[in-house]
Amino acid sequence: MNKNMFRLVFSRCRSMLVAVAETAIAHGNASQGETHSSASRRPITLFAMRHAAFAALVLCGLAPVLADAQIVPSGAHAPNVIQTRNGLPQVDINKASNAGVSVNTYSQFDVQKNGAILNNSPVITNTQLAGQVSGNPNLSPGQSARIILNQVNSNSPSQLRGYLEVAGNRAEVVVASQPLRYVTSVHGQFTNNTLNYIDDLTIGSRYTVRGFDGETMLAAERGFFWRNELELPVGSTGQSLYAGIDYGHVFGPSAVYLAGTQLAGVVLGVRGSASAKAGALAYDLFAGTPIYKPSDFPTARVTLGFQLTAQF
Repeated sequence: MNKNMFRLVFSRCRSMLVAVAETAIAHGNASQGETHSSASRRPITLFAMRHAAFAALVLCGLAPVLADAQIVPSGAHAPNVIQTRNGLPQVDINKASNAGVSVNTYSQFDVQKNGAILNNSPVITNTQLAGQVSGNPNLSPGQSARIILNQVNSNSPSQLRGYLEVAGNRAEVVVASQPLRYVTSVHGQFTNNTLNYIDDLTIGSRYTVRGFDGETMLAAERGFFWRNELELPVGSTGQSLYAGIDYGHVFGPSAVYLAGTQLAGVVLGVRGSASAKAGALAYDLFAGTPIYKPSDFPTARVTLGFQLTAQF
């Protein structure tokens, strides 16, 4: 028997030529085989996959995925995303709150099978997926996060095909998709002391009650303002549309000299960001108008604004 000889026969079930032992029986027109020298004694398995079968594997998530990992930060809590030495995405998470929660926002958060790193270490540390990684400049020693919240503002679900490794101290990881977001916040000040004007609470600017041009504001020792915002991401572009309505009220000894004590306004806008190896850019384009103000309070009927922020 020639151990290193084989022949090619046609397989009906596989619809192709396959290598078989010299004594195998072939069927069909290709029964006459050819003999060749074999370069190796290890068995060789050949198979054919039809288009329909491959499509079924794709739908089941079993076929290889060729797209790269895509993590796109955006919004007010966008983290810095860089690459590790072996090319994995490295997310330098934002500074944690007093409760130990790091909030990070994205327009897209897809992880390929080779994985990604969430950097929770202020110093250089070792990881299993990427080896040694640099320290996170957003964190100070002893201020690692206990919970890393990854909020994805997109109409498309996140694709998590690989591992997310936390570099540094252990932390719970949350990935949450949020196509429509509502944010409300209340800011206030109360004191019985006599204050200088610079210490008074002021309302009527884009940082307090939006819809006003900020040329004239209401200020007093005590007061509050309430901001409300509804935000809708535009697909996975990193941009989002938003609408806001705000209200503010000031009071105190100096309030008697003001034209009034209450303001309310609305705003419509679009914001977004883009990141690159050299840094990140974020913009905010908006238009606002008052819906309530004192009759003698001067302000523009419509206020337009644009803000551009660069981070290197």
